[in-house]
Amino acid sequence: MTTIQKSITIPEDHRIHIEISLPASLPVGAADMVVTISPQRKKRPKTSLKSLAGSLAGSKNLAGDAVALVRQWRDEW
Repeated sequence: MTTIQKSITIPEDHRIHIEISLPASLPVGAADMVVTISPQRKKRPKTSLKSLAGSLAGSKNLAGDAVALVRQWRDEW
């Protein structure tokens, strides 16, 4: 099996014509061809985990003695 990747832009009419040169190593004769379309995701801005540091510092759910809080959570189980 040989994989060939080609980037395209899908036009308004959703019709494309692709010309692909196949490697000479492929034997001449019948073959099955599968076309898989993978839409490109919009690029998200890169965020760092460092930006989340301290974001829970003001949380009322995490206020107080940390050891007592963990014991309370453990006892709930």
